[in-house]
Amino acid sequence: MTPPQLAALAPAQVAAIETRDLAAMTPEQLASLSSAQVVAMTSQQVNALAAGGLLPPPLLDAIGALPTSVIAAFGSTQLAGITAGQAAVLSDLQMAALAGPEIAALTTAAIAALTTQAIGSLHSAQIDALLPAQIAALETRDVAVLGLAAAALRPDQITAFTSAQIRAFGTDMVVALGPVGLAALSPSAVAALSTAALSALSDGQVAALTPAQVAAMTTPQVSALRDTQILSMAPASLAALSTGAIVALSTGAVSALSGNQIRALTAQQVAAMETRDLAALGTAAAAALVSDQIAALKPTQIKAFRPDMLVALGSMGISVLSTDSIAVLSTTAISALTSEQIGALGQSQVAVLNAKQISALTSDQFAAIRPEELSAFSTSAIAAMSTDAAAALTTNQVRALTIPQIPALETRDVRVLSDTSTAALRTDQLVAFTTAQVRAFTTSMAVALGTQGISALPTKSIAALTTAAVAALVTDQIVALSENQTGAFTPFQVEALSVTQVGVMTVGQFQTLKLGTPLILDLNGNGTLSQSIQAGTRFDLQGSGTRTRTGWVEPGDGLLVLDRNLDGTINNGTELFGGVTPLAGGGTATDGFAALAALDSKLLNHVLTTPGLNTVGLSEAQLVKVSGHKSARAWYDLALQSGRTDPVSGRSETIPVGGFATAYASAVFNAAVPATQRYDAATNPAGARATVWDWGRNVYGVDSTGRGLRAFDNVGVQYGLAQLADGTLSPAQFVALNEAMGGYDSEGNYSGARSAGDANAIQRAHQGGLSLGGNGGLAAIPVFDASNFYDEDNFYHYQWFHFAVRERLRQANGHADNHVMWRGGVTFSDLFAPATANPGRTAINAKVATEGWSTFMQWVDAVQADTGSASRAQKVVSRKPAQAVDGCFSVATSPVFQAETQTRASSGAAGSCNALWPSWSFPRLQAGGPLAANVLKCQLKPVAGQTALVPNASFGPSPLNLVFDITKR
Repeated sequence: MTPPQLAALAPAQVAAIETRDLAAMTPEQLASLSSAQVVAMTSQQVNALAAGGLLPPPLLDAIGALPTSVIAAFGSTQLAGITAGQAAVLSDLQMAALAGPEIAALTTAAIAALTTQAIGSLHSAQIDALLPAQIAALETRDVAVLGLAAAALRPDQITAFTSAQIRAFGTDMVVALGPVGLAALSPSAVAALSTAALSALSDGQVAALTPAQVAAMTTPQVSALRDTQILSMAPASLAALSTGAIVALSTGAVSALSGNQIRALTAQQVAAMETRDLAALGTAAAAALVSDQIAALKPTQIKAFRPDMLVALGSMGISVLSTDSIAVLSTTAISALTSEQIGALGQSQVAVLNAKQISALTSDQFAAIRPEELSAFSTSAIAAMSTDAAAALTTNQVRALTIPQIPALETRDVRVLSDTSTAALRTDQLVAFTTAQVRAFTTSMAVALGTQGISALPTKSIAALTTAAVAALVTDQIVALSENQTGAFTPFQVEALSVTQVGVMTVGQFQTLKLGTPLILDLNGNGTLSQSIQAGTRFDLQGSGTRTRTGWVEPGDGLLVLDRNLDGTINNGTELFGGVTPLAGGGTATDGFAALAALDSKLLNHVLTTPGLNTVGLSEAQLVKVSGHKSARAWYDLALQSGRTDPVSGRSETIPVGGFATAYASAVFNAAVPATQRYDAATNPAGARATVWDWGRNVYGVDSTGRGLRAFDNVGVQYGLAQLADGTLSPAQFVALNEAMGGYDSEGNYSGARSAGDANAIQRAHQGGLSLGGNGGLAAIPVFDASNFYDEDNFYHYQWFHFAVRERLRQANGHADNHVMWRGGVTFSDLFAPATANPGRTAINAKVATEGWSTFMQWVDAVQADTGSASRAQKVVSRKPAQAVDGCFSVATSPVFQAETQTRASSGAAGSCNALWPSWSFPRLQAGGPLAANVLKCQLKPVAGQTALVPNASFGPSPLNLVFDITKR
């Protein structure tokens, strides 16, 4: 048939043509067939044509309409001829009908053109037949539908997937790859997997991941892995994780890591671990850490380690920790370490141990510290050592202590040192001990020092030994002492020496002992001057402040004495002429006769070399010292207040003092008091008198005229006595001054005679509590002395008043524990001119106004709230707030409180309260009176039974009106 004839056949006629006839047709004939004719062909006809390679072109053009039976007949040749457009119309059923091996003939363009449904219909044989290039040609949406069919993929096919295709992998597809398939992925392909896909991997697949694949994983990917997946990862692969990925690991995953996995981690990975993850590690995991990993740990990580984890690190692990890591270990962690671990610490490590860490060390741990490491301890660390640890120190450790470390030992630790450790002390170490530490030496320790040790002690340490320790010294040690050392023995120590110990002393040693050599006067002429030490007399022969057993003058004989402090009592050996008599140039006399010569020399030298002291004229500077005040202005500002004792209203006078004129005014009435009621000696002798005595008449009492009795008395007051003692006044000046002092009568007029106070008024002043000595002496009252005014130059509110109060409390109650003193504040100039006031002083006033009152009210409230059985006086002391302590403030806009026990002095060490806020004196204190200023009446009495040391001739003739006897000082 010709081509036109074929083209004229109906589709049914074409379907009826026998296969052998179709196979015999020429290409021209087949080309004349229409699409309708081709679609009508049977599969047998198509197979016959395909066998001969004679498929008509219209057949492929109508491929979408071909039945599956026809499609199944396509060979590789026909499939290779399918264009992208033709492939795009293939249905999933047609695609599934293709023979598996033949699908490899499809072009990559045809593969890319296939619909998602067509790709999804592929079976395992077809997928297995796909070439790598065809794999790479799949669209990402088509890859996503492969699903479980991906199990048929070969490794070479898997490696052909692009990153974009990988990202399209579904979880079922990733699981279907299996371990082998997953291992075929490139590192970049692994990095392209979704977190959901990774989370779906089996443990076996994760175990198959190579280090390169793991290294390519992103932090989100690692975060998506399950704990069991992490645990299945090979150690080498785990070590390939980035530090960011390590941080992303869950706490559960880290805590479950095996020892092999832990050991495989790099130092950088360990250093990147979060503290919460490290804290969850087991002891086995901690024990698996190697030295470079441990050394890489940061202090914050180490701080998170439990004590059992630290112990698991072992000695090697502890030894490589950084000093910063050692410094953050808790006391619980420190005490948990084994002795071997403590012994493994290096010098730089032990050097950073703080006091709390040291105090946590057990005696076994301390004993394990190598001597060279112990020498690296800070002084605060040494001080923090426990008593048990000190007792456990070995001789090598003791000998390794440095010189700065020795004084840092607490006395309680010194006391427990073993005798062998004491004997091991080096000479330079013994010299470094403080006196407080030496006082802590037990008797066995003193003996353990041996001759070399005892001879190495400085004299201050010798004097610090307890009497028991001195008594325990063996004779060889006594012999080894230098004369300077035996001379340092205190009277108590001398008393403790045994006859045997004294018996082995050399003459030189014996002569240095403080036995005392007072001059004794044989007044009864019997030739016997003294009694034995066994007579039981106790006296402070050495002037040390402590009474000890001593030999004494025989009854009927006398001692040559000088009452140096003018208190009417021979207080100690410094007031005897003898071996402890103080010399002008310092030190003491070797015997009584040398002491007399020293005083003669001092008097002669003083008169010879001091200008102006060979006349009676008194300078202003001398009188300022007699007054005790800081300046002439300060002295006379207080003197002005005597106007309050002057009853004559309106009297005034001008007295130049210190280069300026200051007005004096007598007592001033309130304007409300009518003139007709005011006292006037001539016109109104019964009028009201404006004096402190009349104001306090109900306390002091009244005389027969109704006037208030006076408690003022200066009879016997030796003005300038301190200046006489220190050489400011010559004897002649001293006598002249006191002769001229005189007093005031009841009218306020100057009198050449001293003023005699009324005995009843003086008695009532004491009984009425005006001197704080009556009614219990304020013992049951909190006394908060927070005066915020300070001015020692003028305006008479001087600080010594505050210290006088404290002394009165001590005298009345035996203590002043209910008295708290805060010092510092503004001057009077600041008060009168706030605009120019010192801001630092003003700030002190503001601080005291708030904190002072707050503290005082806390104190009062605490006492009131205490319903216990203790007395109120006891409650006042026991309930004192912690901040209620003595101190002073710095002058600053933000004043700083400095806690310091307050004492009166006009100077002090730099930074001390007396340096910041010096306090001067007053006339009665300079005259030998007490700081309490509560002696209102002097008594003239000689020191009974003593020989006069200074004859009247030294002072010149005693004037008749002198109110004290210079020979009875």
